[in-house]
Amino acid sequence: LRATIVFSQMIFTEKATERAAGIAMTFWLTSFSLFCNWWVFISMADSTATIDDIEGELFKIERIREVLVRRESELRYMMDDIQLCKEISRLKKELQKLISVPENQKSKEDKQKEEELVQQIHKFVETRDFLVDDVEFERLSVPGSCDHFL
Repeated sequence: LRATIVFSQMIFTEKATERAAGIAMTFWLTSFSLFCNWWVFISMADSTATIDDIEGELFKIERIREVLVRRESELRYMMDDIQLCKEISRLKKELQKLISVPENQKSKEDKQKEEELVQQIHKFVETRDFLVDDVEFERLSVPGSCDHFL
């Protein structure tokens, strides 16, 4: 019963994450469900369970854990990316307001603020580039994660 409850919580959590993130996770949920088709509750009293059956179950559970850890990492990268994009957008809007003022009407502080905003935007864009590189590196370093391209 406990295993069934945990499994139900994982599905519920995925649906909540999907709504919160506002993205389609159909592909991931489909691949996750393929791993979960084996879900059979084996009790300790089940005398037909062999060591091979138990080892097989443990292997499948480990595989599911790997998939979940990978997905958690992907979601964390996505959250970081969304935050960086929001911050970049906010800074660009602020910069646009300053740029819209004619040069001869800008104070020294306005010009300095403009330069600071450009530097901050540049810093966030570089951070996002590193993030994208990390995601690509992680995707390529995980065996089997590129199988859908073959």
